Amino acid sequence: MKRLVFILTISVINSLQFSCSEDNQEPVSAFCDDLVIIDNNMFQNRTDDDGTGRNAFEIVNVEIEEDCLLISIRSGGCNGDNWEIDLVDADRISETATPQRDLKIFFINNELCNAITGTTISFELTQLRTTGNVILLNLEKWDRQIEYRY
Repeated sequence: MKRLVFILTISVINSLQFSCSEDNQEPVSAFCDDLVIIDNNMFQNRTDDDGTGRNAFEIVNVEIEEDCLLISIRSGGCNGDNWEIDLVDADRISETATPQRDLKIFFINNELCNAITGTTISFELTQLRTTGNVILLNLEKWDRQIEYRY
């Protein structure tokens, strides 16, 4: 009987040990689809162009809703379900009258359809805040500055 209790105790301890979550999980946004990645090296050096032209996209609309930046894009593909979209901040603040940050979309399209389709994705902006209550966002491939008030 003692042997059975010992085996059950060891089994329970082992199952608890392996059920713990890892600390290195990617952070997630509580209220937007994704977080902005703040990384100057990625901003400067990452390329999504694989030479096929599949990763071309057009920004069709940009708006801020509370603390989320909503970006609507259009590209070739089946339905956009397999698109990978990252928004990367250059990790630098331009010290102008109103602070400014530079942003860039990195887009990977693994879909092999020829239809034109679109999607809207939202990114949480809170980690881009500065000491004031407004910042201008310069999004590459978008022709207007985006004013973020908080």
